[in-house]
Amino acid sequence: MQTGLVLGKNGTEVALSYQLKAESDPAGIQTNRDKVKHLLDGVNFTLQLLDHLDAMYENSIFSTVLNNALFRSADAIGVVHNDLFSPITLPCMALASSAVERVLLSYRTGTHVPKDFSAVEFTPIYFTHLATLAAIYNTPKAQGQLVKHLHRLADQSRKPYPGVIQTTSITHVWSRIPQALIAARYRLEGSSTSNTSPIIDQSPLQPPRAPPSLH
Repeated sequence: MQTGLVLGKNGTEVALSYQLKAESDPAGIQTNRDKVKHLLDGVNFTLQLLDHLDAMYENSIFSTVLNNALFRSADAIGVVHNDLFSPITLPCMALASSAVERVLLSYRTGTHVPKDFSAVEFTPIYFTHLATLAAIYNTPKAQGQLVKHLHRLADQSRKPYPGVIQTTSITHVWSRIPQALIAARYRLEGSSTSNTSPIIDQSPLQPPRAPPSLH
């Protein structure tokens, strides 16, 4: 799956989607640099549209990347094991987002410098995307929109294979313990763990900012 996400075709698709070009003149290089900086700021690159801040992880590039990696043929992993992608899961979306970010980072200097999808560099990036998606899921006003999007993404990917797999219905999955009770439990236990350091940096996530024109 990881190999499929970073295949050459996806790299080209990402660059085209965000209008990143192989530039050699100073003005073009600076344009690429400014564009990538803004796209990475507050994970703006995940937005469906850069002036719609409430549609995170709904950019159409994710459909393209996932289709190329998981649903490119009847024997692709997303078709053969379609039950694992019904809907597209948060970890799967986090991995796809990391793959897209890899391409953006390869243009960070303004010119294209190929970048490996290494575990050392991208495991932390993957977990920040997973944490962001989890935060969206745990936000009542955002959860329904995210769940519908993940189901819609899966169903659209299945459309070319009607004889092999069927579309899914939306099913909400709830925690077995109310969130308020979970919070209360951790407050009670907080005194015994307050001196321990978190495994993952818990710094507050920065919300996307309204973008300037990129054209």
